[in-house]
Amino acid sequence: MASLDEKVKLRFLQWQGLYKEEKPFEIVTETIQGSENRRTNLLFGTNGEQTITDIRGREGTQFALDSHGFAYRPKPCPFDGYDNKQRILEEYLPWAESIIKQEIEDSGRVFIFDWRLRRSDFTPRRVDLTELHQYLPVASTCHVDQSPWEMVKRCRKFLGAEAEELFKGRVRIINLWKPLSHTIQDRPIAVCDGSTVDQADLVHTDYVRRDDVQETMYLLHNDRQKWYYLSRQTPDEVLLIKIYDSSLAVKAINCPHSSFFHSKIPPTAVPRQSIEVRAFVFSRS
Repeated sequence: MASLDEKVKLRFLQWQGLYKEEKPFEIVTETIQGSENRRTNLLFGTNGEQTITDIRGREGTQFALDSHGFAYRPKPCPFDGYDNKQRILEEYLPWAESIIKQEIEDSGRVFIFDWRLRRSDFTPRRVDLTELHQYLPVASTCHVDQSPWEMVKRCRKFLGAEAEELFKGRVRIINLWKPLSHTIQDRPIAVCDGSTVDQADLVHTDYVRRDDVQETMYLLHNDRQKWYYLSRQTPDEVLLIKIYDSSLAVKAINCPHSSFFHSKIPPTAVPRQSIEVRAFVFSRS
């Protein structure tokens, strides 16, 4: 099969001098009526073209979580109930947990703390982020879902006093991402080789919700960054993305990622539909 490398203009955070005085933020809930309605101080843009290398044919041998921050694996999935929230909770999430345990040999415990459904043709008027079964638009900017501080905060939130003991071992956040029912052609996901990421290029950003302030990280462009994707990813192929790793002994501690527009999309392509599961992975080592 011919390689489907792409040259695209990914969207990166653009550094602004005001960030020295004001932390980057984005408000994703309704602002107070009568206020200035300033919802964000973020500025995104392009920085030339990036080559997104298609790794189809070598995805299973040359890329791994600790060396690159991502891994593609063939994992046939028998589940077909994505329109049923209860079935996702009772059937799909246990399947996803088992896959993460299979792929991370030293995983002592896996705890799923979030999951999301996305569609490339879906633009809701209002997003209720507390309703996990609601579809979200695809992510269109280069980012890492949670910062190190957000990892600590969420771990304490979900696991209470037990978290402090778990922090003594290795802690990771791993996302498991896959198409729902069709091969991906529209808006595939690009992943950045974590070993080429300067952590200083990840800008900590407040994500302000009605009842919480979460911290994510947006990526500044750097010529060292190398980007990859798997062309025509099928529902029986999963992508594992590392969001956080407490280990300093690995080359890749996280993996920025984003969707992108592919130039070779046929007019009959089905809009992308995908599911991602976010999990803590705890190890004693």
